[in-house]
Amino acid sequence: MEIRAKCTFDRQALRALIHLTMFKKASPVKRLIFWSCCFAIIFAAILLEMILFGADTVLLCLMGAELVGIGLIYFSYFAIPEIQYRSLAKMRETVNRYVFGEDDVRVYTSGQALQGESKLEYTLFVKAYETTKYLFLYQTGNQVYIMEKATLEGGTAEELRGKFLPYLENKYVICNY
Repeated sequence: MEIRAKCTFDRQALRALIHLTMFKKASPVKRLIFWSCCFAIIFAAILLEMILFGADTVLLCLMGAELVGIGLIYFSYFAIPEIQYRSLAKMRETVNRYVFGEDDVRVYTSGQALQGESKLEYTLFVKAYETTKYLFLYQTGNQVYIMEKATLEGGTAEELRGKFLPYLENKYVICNY
C-alpha cells in the first residue's frame, strides 16, 4: 500500500523549516515569547539600576548588548525566513510529490528550474521531525525533504511514522506544536 503526499516549497514551508532549526522541539511562538520576556526582565533590571544608581559605562554596555540580543532574536524569527525565501530565486514554488512504498520513498520534483525524480530507501534518512503541519525528513544534516501532512492520501501520519521508526528510532522527533 502506498501513501502519497506533496509539498510546495513556499514561504510557509521555508518558515517552518527555519523555525524548526532555530528552536528544535520547542514551539517557535512560545520560545519567542519566552525570550522576549527574559530580555524584558533584564532590560527592566538594567533600567532600574540606572535610575537608582546612575548610568555608567558598564550599564550602558549591558543595555546595548541587551538591545542587540533582542534585535537578533526578532531578526532571526521574522526576517531570515523572508531573506531565505527571496534567495531561492527559481527554486521558489517547487513542488515535491512523495510516494511512500514498503521499503522506499519516491520523490518527484517539478518546478521552474528543476525537474526530476529520485528513489530513497528508508535507511538513507538520518533523522525526522514531525510537527502538527509538516514532516521534515533529513537525508543528511543539511538536506531536508518537507512534506505537508494535510496532503496525505492513502494513509495516515501514524502509518507513515511506522515506516520510519524502525530505521530512525530515537532520531524521529515529534514536536508538540
